Amino acid sequence: MGDHGPHGRGSGKPRSCLLLLSARRDGWLTDRTFCARTSDGGRSFRFLSWVAPPSDPARAVMPATMDCRNGHLLTTIRRGAPRGEICWIDLYRSADRGRSWALAARVAETGTANGNPPALVRLEDGRLCCVFGERDQRRLIARFSDDEGCPWGEERVLRDDFHADRHDDPDLGYPRLTQRADGQLLTVYYWATRELPPQQIAATIWSP
Repeated sequence: MGDHGPHGRGSGKPRSCLLLLSARRDGWLTDRTFCARTSDGGRSFRFLSWVAPPSDPARAVMPATMDCRNGHLLTTIRRGAPRGEICWIDLYRSADRGRSWALAARVAETGTANGNPPALVRLEDGRLCCVFGERDQRRLIARFSDDEGCPWGEERVLRDDFHADRHDDPDLGYPRLTQRADGQLLTVYYWATRELPPQQIAATIWSP
């Protein structure tokens, strides 16, 4: 994430950047998100903070992050209980440019089987939009917030025709999201249908 910071001598290019990355502790499903900063154009990095605290046993990875209008940072992250029996998306807020984070809201439930990561954008009308996959009901879902993520509105189903393979694999979602110049939203994601059973990259264009 771009950050206002020192510039290289004579280059006019920013050299300071905040990054939200993931680290794994002990094995699968123990990875979690942390915030780091470079102030020298990527020559070195300084750890700033964990997003979810290390004492939290749930998985916390794959952040989607943005600036608030008041200068705070928001990040939505993929959560999962240690054995994957329940999964969800949390929203965290930082009021000090990533040096500390506080849980702000639970955005959505994402089913079992390891859940799903979020995609997050701010719409041209100021609302936040979060898109994610829900593996139990095998749907692609959007939710909106008109108050910086607290609270979130009703779910809007974007797609519900997922067809699992012979192994009943519910692997879907992993969306990316952007708003086009005409105001429509473009969501790109991982999907499978009866007509095209292998998992594929698909896209949905829809109105917010």
